[in-house]
Amino acid sequence: MATLKLNNTTVFTETNGVASIPSAVKFPAGHIVQVKHEYLETRTLVDNETLKYMETSITSKYDNSQFIVDLILPVAKYNSYLDRDTAIAVGFKATAPSSSSSDYSDLYGTTNRWSRQTISGLNSFRATDTMGMGGTGENYWIENIVFKGVAIPNQNKNTIIYFATWISTDAGIYFGGSWSNVDTDSGQISSMTVYEVTA
Repeated sequence: MATLKLNNTTVFTETNGVASIPSAVKFPAGHIVQVKHEYLETRTLVDNETLKYMETSITSKYDNSQFIVDLILPVAKYNSYLDRDTAIAVGFKATAPSSSSSDYSDLYGTTNRWSRQTISGLNSFRATDTMGMGGTGENYWIENIVFKGVAIPNQNKNTIIYFATWISTDAGIYFGGSWSNVDTDSGQISSMTVYEVTA
């Protein structure tokens, strides 16, 4: 085993030919130091409710990191007019998850930027009136909703931070699959990726 030290602080270790960087080493600002993925393969009906659709957690490696969130959310299309409103938001919360959206902090701006459909305590990144009207066969098709945001929780290292996607509708809309096909026939994976970036 070998070590490399600067002013008596270990910056590299080597064991059996494998070199490692200790967690005490501070990377310059802007470096991605860990990535966490969450996938959901189930078609879910959100029907006149606010639902925590998916959630992942990450344990911070450094103080005051920033966290980039990438979200891909499949939503079903339909082949005729449906007046169904939707709001989607991403929030974060330290220490423990919650079943209430109001317990989460916002990634972006003032709460409820758009009033069409809202999520308690969070500012939606998307709020829509009615579903897009398609032609024949659209009820078998899936549209992607894509979001990227940054959270700055001002946390200490080793803090568990939960990131949740919340969906609210005023009537039934399918996410994670098409309108007419069940999971065993067709679908699409919903995904959330969280990157910790040094401050």
